[in-house]
Amino acid sequence: MNDAPFTTSAPSATITRCPRRVQALFAGHLLADSGDVLVLRQAGQTPVHFFARKDVEMAVLREGDCRARSTLGEARCFTIVRDGQIVEDVARCYVRPEAPYQQLAGRIAFQTDHVEVHETDLAADESASFEGANVDEVVRHTDSGAGFSQEAAWEPTVSTPSSPDPDKPYSGVGAI
Repeated sequence: MNDAPFTTSAPSATITRCPRRVQALFAGHLLADSGDVLVLRQAGQTPVHFFARKDVEMAVLREGDCRARSTLGEARCFTIVRDGQIVEDVARCYVRPEAPYQQLAGRIAFQTDHVEVHETDLAADESASFEGANVDEVVRHTDSGAGFSQEAAWEPTVSTPSSPDPDKPYSGVGAI
């Protein structure tokens, strides 16, 4: 396992609240989507995003036997089980972190070599929601339930083949 994103010997570190909403994805599946993320920055290390546990899809994570020790303290390791894939030690949680890392207690950080973690364009207090959205603007070319499209049909991308005899369109093509 690569411990680089979780350990350091650097004496200085900063922990800040991320101003943006942050998502974690595993093989295209959303594992976490949160506006409550703390970012640990240590000299010479990649920033690590610590998600509030309530915003993590814990149903796909299993706590393993691994107990890792770093300058942050003792961590519990998690294995991901999703779509037949099993990746051990994909996430960590520090239950009782050492000083000055107490703010990270109970939060989940993911190994970025297995999980894509990225900040979104939304502010931390915003969510990707269609609440209040104008349905007519979101869904325009689908059946409204009245039997016809809500918007003019798109131009066809293919043409109907011509037939020498319109009354027998399948004549000579081997169809019955």
